[in-house]
Amino acid sequence: MSKIELEELKKSTLSIDKRLCSGDEKGLIHVDGKKEFAFDEERKLMVIDTFGTADEDRFWTRRNFRRADTLREAKNLLDSITDRLVTMKSS
Repeated sequence: MSKIELEELKKSTLSIDKRLCSGDEKGLIHVDGKKEFAFDEERKLMVIDTFGTADEDRFWTRRNFRRADTLREAKNLLDSITDRLVTMKSS
């Protein structure tokens, strides 16, 4: 893949994400998803699968997104404590 093709892929991906994030005004947050691209016979980039569906993307309510942040922070804290305990035990 050339640098120009890579830039086109990034631009297309960001454009799709911008559309998917428009649901934020309705209280939905686009958490993640996948996009599938390919080149046609003239090596033009094309989207080859749907996006923005429940099968392809995950949307959370603002409340669930905050809850996930809290859970992620708790997990990171526990991981940090576990790492320190392992380091202390092996010393």
